[in-house]
Amino acid sequence: MFANREFSDLALGANITVEGQTFTLPAHLIQRERDYRRVAIHRRDNKAYDDAKPRIRRTRDGLLPMDLVFGDVHPIDIPVLRDDKTMAHARLVAFLDIATNRLFYH
Repeated sequence: MFANREFSDLALGANITVEGQTFTLPAHLIQRERDYRRVAIHRRDNKAYDDAKPRIRRTRDGLLPMDLVFGDVHPIDIPVLRDDKTMAHARLVAFLDIATNRLFYH
């Protein structure tokens, strides 16, 4: 954002006319600008900064059955009468084996 103004000031100070001329910038200046690009995105656009973060990729290669199992409890809309004559709703307890994609439930 400030590069045009700063470049114009430097060119005027060196008595260089900018119109109609092409300048070659040193590679270290171009790399320095690229390094600061992430800082500018972080300051001005957090959504783009979060989307540019590298993500973790996980695979199932090398997993044996029951190496990694996830469990969860789900309410079910089935009323059950308890021994003390009160109503309760059943719960489903499910387990997913990631290596085999088998689902176990009780």
